[in-house]
Amino acid sequence: MCTVTYLPLGTDAFIITSNRDESRIRPTKAPAIYENSGLKLVYPKDSMAGGTWIGITNQNRVACLMNGAFEKHEWKPPYRVSRGIVLLDFLTSPQTNTFLSDYNCEGIEPFTIIACDNQRLFEFRWDGGKRHLKELDNTQPQIWSSAPLYPKPVREKREGWFREWLQKRNEFNREEIVDFHRFGGEGDPENDFVMNRYDIVQTVSITSIVKKQETASMFYLDIVENRDTEVKIDSNVAEKK
Repeated sequence: MCTVTYLPLGTDAFIITSNRDESRIRPTKAPAIYENSGLKLVYPKDSMAGGTWIGITNQNRVACLMNGAFEKHEWKPPYRVSRGIVLLDFLTSPQTNTFLSDYNCEGIEPFTIIACDNQRLFEFRWDGGKRHLKELDNTQPQIWSSAPLYPKPVREKREGWFREWLQKRNEFNREEIVDFHRFGGEGDPENDFVMNRYDIVQTVSITSIVKKQETASMFYLDIVENRDTEVKIDSNVAEKK
């Protein structure tokens, strides 16, 4: 939920990958198949709040969430609802545009949602007072870093690492982008893609979704436990490997 990349693979096909920076003791469940509002969903679950930071539906909607909007914000609890629940609300909403324009964000801590739906790529930010919606070019690679953890100079440096990685490739696959999310950087434990700040906040997992036409798969790497899970889903069935 703190570093996200998007890679186009062609018509209605892409890879979206997310690093979660969190306390290593916060309980999390590996991706599984859930049913909600008549939909099948695949997502890893934050056991504390019950939400998630990344998910797929059997209607081929994909979304992930990052903490914060544009810059580091002041923490002002209590908040009305967890941001991970907001992402589940989005995944199960009837229409992307209606949700992004009408959802009640008041009383929710600032967040960013990256959403892929019906061959469109959206960036939605809630800064605590105002919503900001932008449609992006889904034919171009993208990278985002969480504003609360990474100030602008660090975000720009990370964008540079991503551009260098892109220049060496004519096509993309999940194995290589997961390696980039795991090993990218310059040896700085506080700001590399897998980060660790005094064992208080660190990268605990990498989740990568490959979406191709009517099917998708979620690969989840638990860095703390050094184990992985893969779940596949299409318009009719979801299967865990």
